[in-house]
Formats: sequence, C-alpha cells, structure tokens
Amino acid sequence: LVWRPEQKNWWKPDERNDFISSSVSDLLADVERKTIWIATQDYGLFRFDEPSGKFTLYRHEEADPEHSLGAYMVNSLCKDGMGHIWAATDPGGISRFDYQSFVTLNSEDGLPSNQVISLITDKAGNVWAGTLKGLAWIDSRKLQVRSFGLEDGMTSDYLDLPMSVTSHGDILAGTVYGYQAFYPDRLLQERHPPTILLTSFKVFDENYTDSLNINYLKSIHLSWKQNFFSFEFSSSDFFQAQKNEYAYRLSGFDPDWIILKDRYSGSYTNVPPGDYVLELKTGREGRWYPSKVLLEIHIGSPFWATWWFRMMAVCMLCGAVWAAYRRRIGQIRKEESLKAAFNQRIARTEMTALRAQMNPHFVFNCLSSINRFILVNQPDIASDYLTKFSRLIRLILDNSRSETVPLNKELEALQLYVEMEQMRFSNRFKFQLFVPGEVQAEHIEVPPLLIQPYVENAIWHGLMHKKESGLLKVDLYFEQKRLCVIIEDNGVGRARAMELKSRSATVHKSQGMQVTAERLEVINQLYGAKAEVFTEDLNNQNGEAAGTRVTLKISI
Repeated sequence: LVWRPEQKNWWKPDERNDFISSSVSDLLADVERKTIWIATQDYGLFRFDEPSGKFTLYRHEEADPEHSLGAYMVNSLCKDGMGHIWAATDPGGISRFDYQSFVTLNSEDGLPSNQVISLITDKAGNVWAGTLKGLAWIDSRKLQVRSFGLEDGMTSDYLDLPMSVTSHGDILAGTVYGYQAFYPDRLLQERHPPTILLTSFKVFDENYTDSLNINYLKSIHLSWKQNFFSFEFSSSDFFQAQKNEYAYRLSGFDPDWIILKDRYSGSYTNVPPGDYVLELKTGREGRWYPSKVLLEIHIGSPFWATWWFRMMAVCMLCGAVWAAYRRRIGQIRKEESLKAAFNQRIARTEMTALRAQMNPHFVFNCLSSINRFILVNQPDIASDYLTKFSRLIRLILDNSRSETVPLNKELEALQLYVEMEQMRFSNRFKFQLFVPGEVQAEHIEVPPLLIQPYVENAIWHGLMHKKESGLLKVDLYFEQKRLCVIIEDNGVGRARAMELKSRSATVHKSQGMQVTAERLEVINQLYGAKAEVFTEDLNNQNGEAAGTRVTLKISI
C-alpha cells in the first residue's frame, strides 16, 4: 500500500500499474533518486519511480545469470556507501545493481551459502549478509568476500532472521537462539600472517647438500645438470588452518603464481640455466600477504653455452665456411676444366657409340632377315620385323639427342632389340626382364644405350653358339642408392666363345664393348657416378661352363 499525502488516501498498485506481486518481503527508499525498491518472493525485484509513478521489474535471466538478478525470491535489500542497491536472493546469492547492470556473487565467490536471508550496511558503507550457513562481509568496492562461522566464535551460523545496526555501529544478527552482536572493525581486524618454513629441498629426489639449513640460506648454486628440483614447506598457523591459502612461483621462470590446494610442496623440471628467486606466500579468503620466503637459485650454464666456447665455435665455424668456400671454388674450377677437356671427347664417344650400336653390319643383317622372310613367303613376319626395326631406329635416334634418357625408354629400346634378335634366330632363346616396383623407371635417368651392348654381347657370344634353347635374363634392383642391372645368359661361356669366335662377332664386340667402356669412364669423371661393371663365369654342378653374368652398377 502507498500513502498519498496530497489525496490523503491509500493506493494499492495492481496489474494495471505493472505491479503483479502479492508477496512483498522488504522495502528500500533511495531518497536521492526518488525511487522505492520492492523485494518480493514471487516475481523478483520491483523499482517504483515516484515522479513518473511507473513500476519496473527485474528478474533472473537464465541466459545471463551472472549479470541479472540472482533468483526470483528476494528476502532483503540494502544500499551501500556508493549508492548501489544490494538484493539478498534465495538461492541465487547476492546481486548488486548500480542502476546500469547487475553483478551477482554466490558461493563460488566465497559466500557461505546461496540462501541469503538478510542484508545490512555498516558505517564504512560495506555490506553484511546473513545466510543459512554463516555470516559474510562484502567489500562494496572490490567485491571481495569474507565469511564467518562457528569456528570464529558464533553461537549459531543459521542466520534466518533480520539483522540491524545500533547507533554505536554494532551489528545485531538474529537467530532462533537469540541475537549475536559484533563490531565490524574488530571482527575484520587483520591477523598476523603465518610464518612459512621450508622443510626440505631436493635435487632429483635427493636431499640438497645443505637441506637442513635451507631456511638460513639466501642463495644456492646448482649445475646445469641439476635443473630438476622440488621443495616442501610447512606453516606455523594452526588457527582455522582450512582458511589458509598458499602460493609459490619461481621468479624469472613462472609467468604467474601457482596456487596450492591440499598440498604443501612444489617441483620444477627442465629449468634452463639462469638466476631465479623462489617465492612463497600465504593468504586467507582471497587476501594475500607479501612473500615470506625468498630463496635465490642460480643454475650454471654448460661449457658449450659459455661465452668463450661460443666465441671459439663462431671462429671455427667461420674458418670452416671459408675453407669450404675455397674448396668449392677449386672444385668448380676443376669441373669447368674437366668439362672443357672432355666436351669434344664426349661428343666423339657418343657418336662412335651410336655408329657402333647401329653399324652397317647390323642394318645389313636386319635387311637380310626381312628379305628372307619375304622370299619364304612370310610377309606378316617381315612386316612385323620391319615395324620393330623402324621403331628401334626411331628410339635410338631420339635417345641419342640427350645425355640421359628415362629408364623406361631405355628398356623399351632394349625390348625391341631383343625381340628382333629372337625373330632373326627363330626364337632360339627366351628373354626375361624383371623390374621391381621400387624401381620407378619413368623417374630414373640413365645414359642412352648403356645396357644394349652387354645384351648384344650375351646373344652373339653366349646364346648364338648354344645348340639347345637358351635363356637371357635382365634384372634391375637398387643397392645403396645405385641402380644395378644384371645381364645373365646360360650360353656357352666366355672360354668356349673364344674358341668358336667368328670374325663378325669379334669385330662387333670390340666396337660395342670398347665404346661402352669409354662412356662409363667419361660418366665417372664428369658426374662421379661410380659406375662399375663386373663379369663372372657361371658353372654347373659338374664345373662346366653354364653361361655368363654381367653386373652393371651406376649411381642415379
């Protein structure tokens, strides 16, 4: 009900005036702003503006609980020294309104309980709150909370009745057992901070040499290998020990204080060399006292991190760089001279190799074979042979234009050459080519016509003189970043071939093999390819010649 002096009657606001509550619990007059605050237990907090005669409702917002009224049930109101309005809610804690926004404090901020029954303001302008689990003091400026209960001397911490303040400043808190009186300044009087003592200091879980006197040491020195250490401490304060809080930090290493909970120890690992200060401090209910333990810790640097070693290393590095530079310059000059000296030799050798591989004798034999196929009325075979011959000529001419060709192109030319030789000798031998998956032929560069002379030599000197059907195998594999090619035949062997040598075969061999040897020599000198050729005779179980194996190794 509102008494209106001018009309001399009572006015009862209702829904038409935007006031819908029927359970008013407390009233607060803000004289400066001509505002009446109305606490209700069913809808929240109402604000009545006297000049306009309008009501405004403030409620709890689930979407923003920290910046709205704590709960819809409001038990008590008060006004602090800065003019802010405080509301005791149940079970939402305490909400402060500065006429712009709400700030809500609850048990997570230090309140004994979220069920706040009564509020009152002391002479300093700070707020006292009575809850169902004890008494709370709130610094209205810093919003810091201190709580008090049975351990502080209260006869009951179930404060379910209103509080009041006397003319002398004493605060009276009502309970079912009577009221309790206290003076705020004496209750808030700061106690002396407790003393902290280090009880142990360990390095790699071993007690430090002077661990017993650690509290009397100002500093300790550790080597760079002793950067794993831990410590333990104790407190001399046993009064309300559950309210004490502890924190530590290693100044120069930790960016902030490390708050301890339910333990009295700390540890550090992998601390880099340098100078640090171990600090320990204590606090109570959010209030921290200055550091009580200051221990300087010096961790030495390893010899390679000292200034003299670094200077020596820099000098050695500069010397090595200069030596490498001079060596590289010498290598470049040597390579340039080699390239200039071997330029003409390379061209001459490559041209000689081309003529040796595709000499008139070979061309004449191919044309003779084609003619023979035509005379015996085998035009299809002649056509196939001529097609392969033209493809082989085309591949050899294309490959001869570059110093290196893809391995797959080299193998394609080799396959065509062997197929032509098989047709020429009426398939007197079989051919097997094995390329494992690890050898990606399309991505490997090799000198052109490098394998063909060894294959040709195996056919002409090993398999041509064999009466029964022969076998020619070419296997490729990797060995220590080198491409290995094995050309193996089951012919008559080198000794028997020497006895049955023919003039054409001898000339053909001397040209092809000699040119190939010269090319390998030039490749080794120019590119450092470390190309090597190994030839071995194969024998059967009776010790008789059973063929020849040639192994070619070249870096790619």
